[in-house]
Amino acid sequence: MSVTNSPETYNGSPQGAEVEGNVDGDISDIKYDGSSTEPTDVGTYAVTADFIPDDTDTYNNLNDASAGNFVINKADSVTTITCPEYVIYNGTAQEPCSVSVEGDGGLFLTFDALTPGAVYENNTNVTGGASVSYEYEGDSNHNGSGDSTTFDIEEADANIIVDGFSGDYDGESHGATGSATGVGEDGELSGLVLGDSFTNVPGGTANWVFTDETGNYNDVNGSVPIEILTLNLTITADTKGKDFGDSDPTLTYTVTSGSLVERDSFSGSLIRDVGEDVGAYAITQGTVVLNSNYNLTYESADLTIGPNTIEVSADSQTKVYGTSNPALTYQFTPALQGGDSFSGSLSRSAGENVGLYGISQGTLALSSNYNLSFTGNNLSITQAPITITADAKTKVYGTSDPV
Repeated sequence: MSVTNSPETYNGSPQGAEVEGNVDGDISDIKYDGSSTEPTDVGTYAVTADFIPDDTDTYNNLNDASAGNFVINKADSVTTITCPEYVIYNGTAQEPCSVSVEGDGGLFLTFDALTPGAVYENNTNVTGGASVSYEYEGDSNHNGSGDSTTFDIEEADANIIVDGFSGDYDGESHGATGSATGVGEDGELSGLVLGDSFTNVPGGTANWVFTDETGNYNDVNGSVPIEILTLNLTITADTKGKDFGDSDPTLTYTVTSGSLVERDSFSGSLIRDVGEDVGAYAITQGTVVLNSNYNLTYESADLTIGPNTIEVSADSQTKVYGTSNPALTYQFTPALQGGDSFSGSLSRSAGENVGLYGISQGTLALSSNYNLSFTGNNLSITQAPITITADAKTKVYGTSDPV
């Protein structure tokens, strides 16, 4: 007798030997290593059987006779690694793939059941191709198998924070502020250029650029506004005054709100309303300006022209009793302006007898542009001189004197 179907391949189910005799007859009670149970697992089994020939006259019956070996070989296993097309860089070694091992007879192993696990290479940085491999050693019923593949690690987006600026003009240069940080434990990244800075109103746009220097991050760019606002500043004219006829004082002003940046300065000058008579004249902004970085507000004041004080002193006068009054004259200081003149005249106290008579302002006056301060004096009337000439007289001796 002999086994005709050996070897077979493991399939997880019991498999029996097919035994044939070299002559016709019945074969029964096939045993495997002495057991009548058909084997399942891989192995070499000694097969025995009973044989009753059809021609019993010629051939003998056989009991538990050897029929040779029945072999069950290992089945093949299939190892499959499945990976995503790519993963995003995250700063750590990445193991995104799954591994499975399958084979006949219900073999199905997943990654968690595989020891040791898959082998990864170049699986941290963006290097152009990470690889993974796994070799299954096989088991008692299955041959080993392996698989390998690659996957890409693509650039991550860095965490870019860029802020613009909005503030009043202060003479300083202002630009964007910001930072670039990586994922995981990468921390702060270099390669962030924040763009232009601006000093003057209205500012501008800062065009920032991040250029990765590690190879693990996407380059990116953007823009933020840099807004320089006009600085509010108020000047207030200083109140001024002068006397009629005097030269104008210098018109000045004071910063009363806000502050002037050190390097900046005003240009131009204040002016006042036209007029030289006594009164109040508005002081206006005139040509005073600042550069376009300021919003200049002007608050006015007045130049007040006060009357000029003229000191008038009456001249002392004398006349002889009985004569006509002399002209009442006076002296004054300072000089009058332009074509200005006095009106009216001085007067004196009434009286014609010898004595002193006060000289007063009378109707003497000036326009409202002057304060007239008068100092009086006296008119002195002195005694008139009288000359007496005796008349010549004659009398006769012995007569009374004539009158």
